Amino acid sequence: MPKTMPLLAKTAAVKTPRRVVAALPLRIADLADCALVAQCEDCGRHLQLHPGPAAFDPRTKLVSLLDHLICTARRNASTCGGLPRRLTLTRDEQSWVMEEGGAWIADDTAFWEEADFAAIARRAV
Repeated sequence: MPKTMPLLAKTAAVKTPRRVVAALPLRIADLADCALVAQCEDCGRHLQLHPGPAAFDPRTKLVSLLDHLICTARRNASTCGGLPRRLTLTRDEQSWVMEEGGAWIADDTAFWEEADFAAIARRAV
C-alpha cells in the first residue's frame, strides 16, 4: 500500500537560479540599487541598512553583517540588544532572504495580491 502525503506538507525553500545568484550582491559595494533590511530576533523591528544611515566598509561581506550588528532600539526604557534574525534583499519588486551560509533564497512573503485585501463597509452613524 503506497504512503500518502499529509495534507499540510511543508514546502521546500525555493532556491534562486544560478544565473540570478551570480548577479545578487555579496558585499556592501555590490548593493547599488538594492534595498537591504535586517530584522531583530528579539523585538522584530526592521532596520534599513542600505540605503541607510550606517557607513559600512564597501568590502564588508553581507553574510558577516549577521555577526556584526546589534539592535539598539529602545524598549521599556532600555536598549533591546537583539541580534539580526535575517537579512532581506529587495530589488525590482523581488525579495531574497540570506541563509546562515550566505546563500540567497527567493522570498515572496513580503508581497501581496490585490485580492488579499478588501474594503470594510462603514456603518452610517
